[in-house]
Amino acid sequence: VGISDVTANIQAVYMERAFGKKLMSGFHSMYSGGSFICGIAASFLLTKSLNINTVIHIMLIILFVFLIISFRGFAASGSIENTIKQDKKFTMPPLLLVIAGFICFAAYMTEGSMLDWAAILLIDYKDFPKEISGYGFSIFFASVTIGRLAGDYFANKFDTGKIIAVSAVTAVFGIAVILLFSSKFILYTGFAVIGLGAANII
Repeated sequence: VGISDVTANIQAVYMERAFGKKLMSGFHSMYSGGSFICGIAASFLLTKSLNINTVIHIMLIILFVFLIISFRGFAASGSIENTIKQDKKFTMPPLLLVIAGFICFAAYMTEGSMLDWAAILLIDYKDFPKEISGYGFSIFFASVTIGRLAGDYFANKFDTGKIIAVSAVTAVFGIAVILLFSSKFILYTGFAVIGLGAANII
């Protein structure tokens, strides 16, 4: 999953360079949209008493078909004119780069925890039936998708620092909601708020 994340982001960078404009948020919205659709589809199939292995095989077949369809659209290389020359000696990165890296780390950890643990949280701590636990995950990614579809617009219109600050506060508020409450509606709202907050920090 990590390797596919990295290569997908490389593809997005190549396309941004080719078209000369910001497209990253739009690419990330497609990732989030796919996560939303698959979460809903998997939860639906599980409610129909399908075996989890059968659901996984169905998803893998669909993924393989989409890869074949989209293969010709992949960029094989990108411009390297802005690449920093490699030096054999290790150099400390600038402090601002370290801070930016930490912000990205925290944002990805938030998204990753929703990806890997949202359903488990609902089952183990909020007494959700296993069959519908994927809906919280799906609502999170639906919210992320909506936020990212608007992300490139906001990135070109508002100060980056303000976007990150507002997004972080929003995500933290959503996390507090899902930790403190047990109502199904409030929990789903909390996942949606986290999604809006986490959508555009990266």
